[in-house]
Amino acid sequence: KTAARREGVGGLPGMVQYAQVSPASMAKGKGKGSTDFDKIHRRVTWLNTNVFVGTPIDPEAIEALAEIAVERALELMKDLEAKGPEVKNPGGYLKAAAKRELGLLAPAGTKRSSPGEDSGPPNKKR
Repeated sequence: KTAARREGVGGLPGMVQYAQVSPASMAKGKGKGSTDFDKIHRRVTWLNTNVFVGTPIDPEAIEALAEIAVERALELMKDLEAKGPEVKNPGGYLKAAAKRELGLLAPAGTKRSSPGEDSGPPNKKR
């Protein structure tokens, strides 16, 4: 079997790179076809059917969650369910949370510096 990777070939968007993956390795890994991916997918399907009917969680969020530990992904979805309709973009919420888990985003609640704003120490006047 082959599995598609969305990063693209040579950094070109829209191009798909295929990797040979054995069914046995897919069952143990985090990608599509794995047990962990199936758990995440089932939970997202339930959330979309029961909680976020009008604003369903998108497939990209499922893929982002599959990159982190399944236990943590399930915790994030439980937190999202508790917040319910107050979350306007549940897919965006989960993608940002997964990026934070991977260290790709600053922790929630931290202030971003504005463009041109110096985030370094203030200059000393002599």
